[in-house]
Amino acid sequence: CLAALLMMWMWALAEKVPVDAFFGQATEKRLHDVTRISPAAKAAVLRSAVSSVEPRLGVPKFLWAAPQRGGTSLASLNVTPEQAARRHLAQYAELYRTDYQQLADAKVSAVHDLHDGSAVIVTFQQRVGDVRVFRDEVHVVMNARLELVAISGYLTPATHLRGQFKLSAGTALLTAARDLTGADF
Repeated sequence: CLAALLMMWMWALAEKVPVDAFFGQATEKRLHDVTRISPAAKAAVLRSAVSSVEPRLGVPKFLWAAPQRGGTSLASLNVTPEQAARRHLAQYAELYRTDYQQLADAKVSAVHDLHDGSAVIVTFQQRVGDVRVFRDEVHVVMNARLELVAISGYLTPATHLRGQFKLSAGTALLTAARDLTGADF
């Protein structure tokens, strides 16, 4: 029964909503001006290249980091991939319009490390009140030395819970399907 409801909802969505209404909003923000961020964040930003921006939020969708030269690697200091990834995200927190607490609250959903000297990817998901924020995920790509290569995705800045959920998951799904399609289930 739930599968049939979902199929009808998907069909109605495809027929009536040709674009993503959330991302179709006209509001647009630009990336932070590097003259308005801290010297440490500015140094990190100037060594990197933003190749894609989420215009709704004014945050990078894809950032390439400059290759690091020499020095002691984080891997040789027994830093875990998660710790290294959080460190790299903290360097760019201002550019992503976030703070250290939001980064600390992000949950690791995957660590991809083949232990063959290739890339290590740590994926973080954003949660508010233990509910995953739809679409909000950031991937930190590092080399085997745990040096930053790139950051893909973003966490939505300044999210917070506005009260408690008043509907059960099933009731919310039925209400959304009814509102979207006009059908009475």
